[in-house]
Amino acid sequence: MAWARDMQVYKDVVSSLLEKSILDIDIKSLSKIEHTLKENSLTFDDSLDNPEAVNAILKQVLGDKYQRLVHAVNSELSLVPKMELFDRFITILNK
Repeated sequence: MAWARDMQVYKDVVSSLLEKSILDIDIKSLSKIEHTLKENSLTFDDSLDNPEAVNAILKQVLGDKYQRLVHAVNSELSLVPKMELFDRFITILNK
């Protein structure tokens, strides 16, 4: 049970980080991304479980602004202790 609670905390961290970073880049994009995620039965919370799908939507909606998101997320997660879950997400985000 503690593992599931911890996992939700990690999902919340990534979800909040993505939302904040996207807001800093372009507030209109956040709404578009949330809508596209919902159309695909996803939310930002799915970033750790299904990073490929979330990442594809981020790239599609942000276009040229995507690299700004990558930079912001890399900077923020570099402050967090190394974790395999985050490493996988960052690896896919940086593709």
